Amino acid sequence: LNKKDLFAEKLASGKPITLCPYFKNYQGPENGFDETTSFIKDAFTSKNRHQEDKSIFTHLTCATDQNNVEKVFNDVQHIIIENSLMSAGLM
Repeated sequence: LNKKDLFAEKLASGKPITLCPYFKNYQGPENGFDETTSFIKDAFTSKNRHQEDKSIFTHLTCATDQNNVEKVFNDVQHIIIENSLMSAGLM
């Protein structure tokens, strides 16, 4: 989920996520960054119809924040390596 900085600005300016039809049933604090992003993450991950076989990993990012982007790439690399090792029976 990219542009977390812009999302935080929109929340702070009084624009609730309930303006988006998909998130109209959100009941938490209107300007709570952690609560709203958690709700959005849950909305995306709940669409996974094959939770036994496939995992969805969500990250909040700001593409202009090099440290944040590096962390996301490291996390993705770790997941890929771990899945490869498990597929090969080495874990």
